[in-house]
Amino acid sequence: VPLLVEEINMIDFSSAPLVKIYSDKSGKNFMQGKILRKETNLDRNSQTLNVYVSFNNASMNPYFLPGNYVNLKIEGKHLENVAAIPRNLVTNEGFVYTMEGGKLAKEEIELITVQGNKAIIKNTLPENTVLVTTILQKPLIGMEIQSSEKTAKTREEKTETELSQLSKLD
Repeated sequence: VPLLVEEINMIDFSSAPLVKIYSDKSGKNFMQGKILRKETNLDRNSQTLNVYVSFNNASMNPYFLPGNYVNLKIEGKHLENVAAIPRNLVTNEGFVYTMEGGKLAKEEIELITVQGNKAIIKNTLPENTVLVTTILQKPLIGMEIQSSEKTAKTREEKTETELSQLSKLD
């Protein structure tokens, strides 16, 4: 199984990591195995390292015979003091935009890894930090911004008031 160096770094090889091998994306048909070893030479073309997975197909399930493509989930390191945030919030410069006192700010983060559309970061942001999730065209630190949650709550309260008035009329 070819893995990127970033993926290899998220696996603890001190004990044989467990692997779930799926024949399709539905996850109904799977087998369990473990990583036996990893190569130490980087493939120059793909920038990957190969790991070798062992599993037992005693029932001769045709989905797991040689030549078939499979999907794998490999047990990774157990991380502590981390947070998962949407990947698109992390800038190329390694920070996230935040809202502090109604103004735009930015906080530097330590990116540990990316998993799909989630970025796993060290949990170094101050408590109750409000992340800006809107794509900003020309962000200027210190410019005034407003939370869409406050706007939504105001609208919800207005709607609830209108509904309660309607119910009294009936």
